Amino acid sequence: ITYVASSSLDYTNKPYINILPPINWEKPVSSSKLIKKEKDSIYFLFSGSFTLINGIKTLMEVFKKLPSNYKLVLCGDGLEIEYVKNIISSMPEKFIYLGTLDHKIILDLQKNVDYLISIRNNKGRIYEYYSKYSLPSKLIEYLNSGVPVIINKIPSIPKILEKYYYFVDDSNLESLSKSIINIVNSKKDDRSKKGMEYVKKYVNESFQNKLMFDFLDKYIEGKLWDENISSMSAFLSWKL
Repeated sequence: ITYVASSSLDYTNKPYINILPPINWEKPVSSSKLIKKEKDSIYFLFSGSFTLINGIKTLMEVFKKLPSNYKLVLCGDGLEIEYVKNIISSMPEKFIYLGTLDHKIILDLQKNVDYLISIRNNKGRIYEYYSKYSLPSKLIEYLNSGVPVIINKIPSIPKILEKYYYFVDDSNLESLSKSIINIVNSKKDDRSKKGMEYVKKYVNESFQNKLMFDFLDKYIEGKLWDENISSMSAFLSWKL
């Protein structure tokens, strides 16, 4: 179950565990020929489906407001593809559309831009519920790049991962624009490096499987009840 579901639903006196989706450990394929970088430009990457829930319209609109040297690289397709293409055709100097790429190439591309960005749509009842109960695995994959990850705050992001992201104020386009500029102009700490280290060590099939089976073993042995381990945070703290 998701982290939010575990706190929202009634699991009184019932032990449970939250498992993070393991990232894909494919070997990256070079993306060096895809972008001809300009001196003094800052490159952001969004890879994924061009849909309203993924906030593609918000992302495109805010980049229209950002400084001219802020470039948004886009990989993907989706229901809003025509909208995306129309914006790009009107401002080709701001956007680079690479189409749909092999995932191995995207993994390399993620390591060779300045920032990874995702502004999830969480406004309105449908999008609010979707953001609350579904964790985009892309946000975890982004951490594995070691590149700064810029996102807006959504309820499904595990507390244990929050410290590795750069959060923006997405209340409106003006505040979102200012937040992105502030992040770019700020002195960077080591959160991106630590996020990559955490993901490599713990968000893999081996560790997550072990976490789950250790939990089940303790449940069968009746130890979960005795130790009062009733959440992932408690269990993970106990485990690590």
